[in-house]
Amino acid sequence: MRKKFLTLFIALLLAVNNFIYIKAEGYGDFVNPVKKEMERVDKGDYAFLMEHKENEMTGVYKDKSLVVLEVDGLLTSAIGRSYNNIQLSPFMTLLVSGAVYFNNYFLGSASKNPDDITLSTLYSIMPNQKYPGFKQIYNKDIKGLQNYFKNAGYTTIAQRNLEYGEEYVNYLTLGFDKVNINEKGGNTAVLKSLQKKIEEPGKKFIYAETLPFENPMTAFKGGALEEERTLFVQKIRELDNSLKDFISNFKNSSKAKDTILLIVGKNNVYNDLANKEKTVETVLTKEKKLAEVNCPLIFVNGLQTKKYLNTIGSVDILPTLLNMFGLYENVYPMFGMDVFSKEKKDMDMATVQYDMNNRIAIYKSIAIDIKNADGGLKIDAYNRNGLGYVDSSAYELVTRKSFRDSELSYGLVFLNKLKELAENKKILKLDNDKTIMHAGGELCGMTYTNMKEALDKNYSAGKRYFEMDFMLTSDGHPVNIHSWEGFVTKFYGAKYIEGETTYTKAEYDSMKSRHGYTQMDMEKTVEWFRNHKDAYLITDVKTENVKVLEKISKLAPDLKDRIIPQIYKFDEYEPVKKMGFEKIILTLYLSKYTADQLADFATSHNLYAVTMSLSKFEKGLGNRLIEIGVPIFVHTINRQNLANQILEMGARRVYTDTL
Repeated sequence: MRKKFLTLFIALLLAVNNFIYIKAEGYGDFVNPVKKEMERVDKGDYAFLMEHKENEMTGVYKDKSLVVLEVDGLLTSAIGRSYNNIQLSPFMTLLVSGAVYFNNYFLGSASKNPDDITLSTLYSIMPNQKYPGFKQIYNKDIKGLQNYFKNAGYTTIAQRNLEYGEEYVNYLTLGFDKVNINEKGGNTAVLKSLQKKIEEPGKKFIYAETLPFENPMTAFKGGALEEERTLFVQKIRELDNSLKDFISNFKNSSKAKDTILLIVGKNNVYNDLANKEKTVETVLTKEKKLAEVNCPLIFVNGLQTKKYLNTIGSVDILPTLLNMFGLYENVYPMFGMDVFSKEKKDMDMATVQYDMNNRIAIYKSIAIDIKNADGGLKIDAYNRNGLGYVDSSAYELVTRKSFRDSELSYGLVFLNKLKELAENKKILKLDNDKTIMHAGGELCGMTYTNMKEALDKNYSAGKRYFEMDFMLTSDGHPVNIHSWEGFVTKFYGAKYIEGETTYTKAEYDSMKSRHGYTQMDMEKTVEWFRNHKDAYLITDVKTENVKVLEKISKLAPDLKDRIIPQIYKFDEYEPVKKMGFEKIILTLYLSKYTADQLADFATSHNLYAVTMSLSKFEKGLGNRLIEIGVPIFVHTINRQNLANQILEMGARRVYTDTL
């Protein structure tokens, strides 16, 4: 009895402590605006990505030049710290005491592609390791810092490292007026070259970086521990000295009063050598995992000295600078926030992505470490100040916002909707009678979700025709997922092992969407359509089509006039017709039928429509069918001008994620 009471007392004490801790952290200030933002996202209202309220920092740097200097290897934990009575960064420690300094700035990515951070900084988009670096924005309509400043009459200059391959070409195509390649003479030579550019006449925006091989993290080669610690400290001091010389010269230059210098820490050197981990823990901080991505952000001149404790990330730099330089007009969607805004101070968080499946979300002093595991996400939350682990479920909203922010950024960039949103404040739509919402339609920038919220959102937008994917679990239950491979990880954080049996129904039901959405199965989908009496379900069954349609037929005999099965082969028509379905679509993505074969089949069978890909439609595969009056549907189209062309050529509907 006594033991039981003690256990209950400890549990109660922990719960109360956690509640007090959350309350002290101002979590309520975070919850309300985030929930409102998520509600807007779920409705497809993305205008908040361009909204802005003026604050005390609006226009403070108007018409001044700007130099953004990314310093590779400059870490927050090296500032104000000593090792063996040696100050690691004496100059930077002095500098931040007289500057506007953010010590909780986190890099958006810890991948080995240096341009992931650059893209986040220039464009305020989340890094995407599936399309790393410049691949994410290839052929996309997008605006970055250089474009905004160029439009305001600035000369735009990039000072880059040759080691990174094709950046010279990329930076010219990104809209910079000039691209200078760093010399290999060390950071001193690089910074002298930068100073010369600053001295040139006219208003300038310069985006520059130091050399990666002078990053202190390159000290680790796998040698003797104490030798590498000594070298590590030496390289930190060398970096500090090179910045001392440059910033001192800058402050004494004729351009200093008209030029704002923003120092941004960066880290492009990641290795797993044992000595590195031990050294970082000993020399810098025990919080070694975040030490490599926690960098300083420093405005060197022009503002009253202040240290900010806000948690901010790479994506927040663009909106912040647009506000400070008075350029917050005609903006494209941004996935960060002005760090001086009340809204950002309430949403006090940042996300660091390590790869597609691992990330850390940081809210104030709490770090939420998120990894994919066999049955879903593994989430640990701990206090960054060394106070131990806390209940991760208390910060579920932080986790969900982290994933939603990433997916919304990936999706709107991939779908090339940023310019459209900037010009119209919304994604343009086609009439309901011309569209079929693919996998329920786009949700939070995501496609292929098959989630209830996708149905809800697009139904509310006036859509009535929905295609939904069905897959069988290993024990024979139809559930709504496009495929097990890839999507079970993307939506639920669960692992997919190629060649192994899929998940059981119970395992699928136990999964939790990492975005906070509701997964669907046959029963839930049928119930949703029962409750939406003017909506039509178009099935896309990946395996055992006839078997799954038979299950649906038995479950929903009352919906056969509003369930439209897709068949993939001619011989599926008769068994599906016998089930009592009134409308049947023949879809061609698994077949190679000729135009003559299709016309003959359509003449003798009452098809609701024939669905084909854009490439097949453009090659004229549907011409004969159009001539004999068979409706043609085309998949998957997300550009309105292309959709209109297809419809003008005789197609009746398009499958779409967004239109």
